[in-house]
Amino acid sequence: PPPGSIYAKKGKYRFGFNGQEQDNEIYGEGNGYDFGARIYDSRLGRFLSLDPLASNFAMQSPYVFAANSPIALLDEEGKSPRLFLDKYLIPALGQVTLENPNADDTKIMVKAMGLALESLLTDLLELSDVEDATILVTMFNRELLGNRDGKAKTIAGKDATTTDKIFAAGGAAFPILSGSALKLLGKKGIRIVVGLLNKATRTEIAQWIVDEGMSSKLSKELTGLWATRLTNDNTGLAAKMANYLDEKFGDIVQDVGKIIKGTDGKIKGDIDIELKKINIEIKSGVVKENSVLKDVELAKSQGKEYLLYAPKIGGTVEANLRKKGVNIIKTPEALESAVKSINK
Repeated sequence: PPPGSIYAKKGKYRFGFNGQEQDNEIYGEGNGYDFGARIYDSRLGRFLSLDPLASNFAMQSPYVFAANSPIALLDEEGKSPRLFLDKYLIPALGQVTLENPNADDTKIMVKAMGLALESLLTDLLELSDVEDATILVTMFNRELLGNRDGKAKTIAGKDATTTDKIFAAGGAAFPILSGSALKLLGKKGIRIVVGLLNKATRTEIAQWIVDEGMSSKLSKELTGLWATRLTNDNTGLAAKMANYLDEKFGDIVQDVGKIIKGTDGKIKGDIDIELKKINIEIKSGVVKENSVLKDVELAKSQGKEYLLYAPKIGGTVEANLRKKGVNIIKTPEALESAVKSINK
């Protein structure tokens, strides 16, 4: 440094914010930075003179720094801002190359782009909720692109649960309510958010919830719709009829796909659709007589009526079951009528 300057006297490093040279002697220590094209005042967060390329950015003030987006953009010379790739892509390339020394260039670039996007999106989304941002971007980078261990993470570095992901998605879809805020509100909070979506989207979310291993009751609580795992109900008919009855009678269904166990812990049977006074069995395909009679006895032991909804039933099985007093239903309208009659 020149003799007599404050840097010579104090031995201080003269570069600071964004790697730019400080102009402490004129503007006071740490207050002014020389970007080359103009001076930046850190107290104001603004440049002190017009942008020399202001005519290219008529939509914004000629004094702003990095188009008012200092997280995503960099204004290296006090002129036009650009994406801060040095902050995201170059470090990611170095990291991926070290972790995958034998990978080809294409694979390295794909993985590096994923890591760079993870960092960039985290910076951008953390303005609303850092927990949501961390979960969402790691879902994208690790689960979809297959980077790292393939698992979404929370801000604490733990594996994100399915519930974490639901709340994070809700917070991102409606920034006014972050995922963390929704968690404080509990199930009612997420129900409010999801309730604003159309029925087709809510149906997809409900199905996703049960496919991820959560209960049909939770899908109802969060989306207002019942869903069942397609491995157990291969056409989704039980959920479809449960939603039909709820629409007709106003949330009359208590549970869907409920497993009943005895005092010994062994499974006694299952209830496809449970109402207060009725157990409804849903059969979309083949009906086994012995299985139906077992479920009839279960309903009797609970003091309930039993209805068999089986649109495709016929032949000897149907005749035998009717002889034994089983109430067989084949259409939604007939099911509605039977439920209405029993609940009088």
